[in-house]
Amino acid sequence: MGTCMNLNRIGKPERASVLLLVLGTIYILTSIVTSFLSHMEREVLYRDQQQAPVDLELEWESYQDVIKAVLLETKEWAPGLFSPEQGWNDPLRCARFPKRKDLAIQIDIQDETGKLPCQKKHPLHQAWIAFCVSNWSLERKVQEAWQLILAEKPVALVKDPGEFETKKEKISLRNLDTLRSVDVFAGAFFNEKGWGNEMWSRFKSSLTSIAVSPININTADKELRRLIAQKQSWDPENFEAFFHQEDTFHMGNVERFFKTITSLGNRGFPMKPSQDLDLKCDVLNISITLKRGEQCLKKCFWFDVNDAS
Repeated sequence: MGTCMNLNRIGKPERASVLLLVLGTIYILTSIVTSFLSHMEREVLYRDQQQAPVDLELEWESYQDVIKAVLLETKEWAPGLFSPEQGWNDPLRCARFPKRKDLAIQIDIQDETGKLPCQKKHPLHQAWIAFCVSNWSLERKVQEAWQLILAEKPVALVKDPGEFETKKEKISLRNLDTLRSVDVFAGAFFNEKGWGNEMWSRFKSSLTSIAVSPININTADKELRRLIAQKQSWDPENFEAFFHQEDTFHMGNVERFFKTITSLGNRGFPMKPSQDLDLKCDVLNISITLKRGEQCLKKCFWFDVNDAS
């Protein structure tokens, strides 16, 4: 006779107990398996989250190399970097570099040479402040404070609650946000909560905290180019129209930038001798943002055109 249990020979009470024992065993095993699978899922997700930043770092370095290669190649055959119109504003397309479907990429390249250097005096500083600040009385106060800061002299700071005397300190322009602590600038450009107004956005947009000179006419923004045109006695409207000319014949070879001083003159914009204006990029600030799911990595780096090789 076999050892297998025959339920037909077991009484109803005993049979029910056996069924309960079997069902209980199945439930326990199911719970163990479910718990194990849930733990493994969390473990895999955790490892993926820990590994993702490392993967993005490697991806970021790859894109950095591609961007540098495109800039160096453009510099060699152009020759020189003059404007994003040369194509290097979209380096992946320029290099025909394949994009991954699971990775969102954003690249931003800013020519710091196309801005006013704020750490030293520049002939256009006064005109730029006048453009940004609409009130004449306020403009005069901002001009005076700005000259003190450039001369590395103490300026009046914003009073903290409970202070009776105005403190004066030297202000570093390595970070333009330090102007928030200057009394005149705080009153002109910021509200009570410290948020910058429209004049602050305009003022800051064309200033750079790094010591670059001269200004690249090709990459200066519209308003700064207008001031440059006025200083050079050019027609501002005609000068700006050059940068927005249409490709009438759709040949794709219209150059909306200048390469030489001679090309400026040929277009009717003879430039007076100046050490403050130029046509080339010197320093680029490049930002690369990578996103994959909930993972995000954003890093910036500087590209010195003259030292790059």
